[in-house]
Amino acid sequence: MAASETNIIRAMNLRGFARFLFFQGNPQLGRRKYQESLELELPDTDNVRREKADTYSMWARTENDFGFVEEARRLKEQALSAAMRIGHIGMRQEIRSHINNLSGSLQKEDDNKNKDGT
Repeated sequence: MAASETNIIRAMNLRGFARFLFFQGNPQLGRRKYQESLELELPDTDNVRREKADTYSMWARTENDFGFVEEARRLKEQALSAAMRIGHIGMRQEIRSHINNLSGSLQKEDDNKNKDGT
C-alpha cells in the first residue's frame, strides 16, 4: 500500500486488502483496513464520494459473505448515506441502485437461511 501513488489508489488497495484479510480468517484486521481506507485524506468531490459509498457497499457485501449480516445491514445504510452526498444526479442514482441491489442480496440470503432453519 505504501507504494500507492495517490491516496485514492491507496484507498482502493486497502479495501482490496481488507477483503483478502477476511478470506484469510482475519475479519478484525480486515475491518480496520476498510476503515483506514475510508479515513484517508481525499478531496471532497463527487468521484471520491462515490468511491466512499462503493467502499461501504463492498464492505457490507464482505461482511454478509462471511455471515455478519447485522454488520452488513449497518454498512449498507452507511453506503446509502454516503451516496446521498453525491451532487451529480446520475452518479448518485447509479451507486444507489448498486447499493440497493446489495440490499436485495442480503434479503435473499436471509430468506435462504430461514428456509434451511439456520
